[in-house]
Amino acid sequence: MKRVLAILFIILIGFVWAENEGDIQEVTVEGYGAIFQGEKLIGRDAAIKDALRNAVEQVVGTMISSESKVQNYQLISDEIYSKSQGFVEKYEIIEDKPKDSNTYYVKIKALVSKNGIKDKLTALHLILVQQNMPRLVIFLKQNLYGNGWANYYDRTSIAEELLEKEFINKGFVVLDKTQRKANLDRSIAQSAMEGDIKSAQAIATLYGADYFLTGTVVGNVKVNQFYGGFLSAQVDMAIKAIKSDTGQIVASETKHKALGPVSDKITGTNKALELLIPEMVENMTTNLMSKWSSGSSYVHITLKNINYSNYGKFVNFLRERIRMVDKVYKRGFTSGVAEIDLDTKKNAEEIAEELTLRESDLPFKIEIVDVTSSALTLKKVNQ
Repeated sequence: MKRVLAILFIILIGFVWAENEGDIQEVTVEGYGAIFQGEKLIGRDAAIKDALRNAVEQVVGTMISSESKVQNYQLISDEIYSKSQGFVEKYEIIEDKPKDSNTYYVKIKALVSKNGIKDKLTALHLILVQQNMPRLVIFLKQNLYGNGWANYYDRTSIAEELLEKEFINKGFVVLDKTQRKANLDRSIAQSAMEGDIKSAQAIATLYGADYFLTGTVVGNVKVNQFYGGFLSAQVDMAIKAIKSDTGQIVASETKHKALGPVSDKITGTNKALELLIPEMVENMTTNLMSKWSSGSSYVHITLKNINYSNYGKFVNFLRERIRMVDKVYKRGFTSGVAEIDLDTKKNAEEIAEELTLRESDLPFKIEIVDVTSSALTLKKVNQ
């Protein structure tokens, strides 16, 4: 009996050991840090921090792929990983050297705790935090029950209420429209719901929202001629998410739901909405997560008080000197104002910080006028 118990004990210990082993994932990653004014130790510290973040990103990427159906997750904010001991059990530096006069390079082997990540934040919440908990405001144009079109300005429709509930359940911050109703220009709100991007940006700015969600929802019932002529509810919905600072449409979704038999048009239409909207929000969330976690996004730069020669010099500086900028697009130049888009792995705030750090290398002195998550307004300083 003692022998059997001893064997069972050994097996149990083996299971516990195997479970713990499965929690730890070993990864080998690289990290880079900027060297400013010859300070190599500062660059080395930044490179190690970057490598630790990359180690956790690599592990989180596999978790997101299996649990949230989001691929290629590459960007995790420093806010999450500033305390890396909660995720990285230990690490060993394999390679450690300045890559050039401006960049320090390290390669590390790290042991990352998957349970450490799961216990602290879900994969979805990781991305939301990386995006600084984006705030949404929702305005829909609605035609339900055959009552004609209605625009909801300072109150919430049933469709908006269901949308808000689903997005809140996903972890989004949804803003209350009644907070600013006294200052709301209803003509601008109507233009926004009809697709005018500038109006959508204006409404989002009024509410302090990062994203403006708008669209149409149409629902009613019809008599089905088969099987005794029962009532069938039909709902069609189309929504899109507009980035408030850039006016970019970042996600859109269109869906149809039919439900029958139903007892009456209001009950049936509402039930169809209750079935349709969770599917809409699930697809919208997946699209947003994919875009946010794709490893690259657009940052829009408005550069004021320059001539065309300055425009070209600044674009070349962005291409050659700012790290993790994949492409630079010249969008236009009018009356001393240049418009530039960056395809980059950084957000606008990180671009602003690097421009500040590289101030002495700039082709001319600039002033940072305004910064949002995806847009920068800069002004050339006359000397």
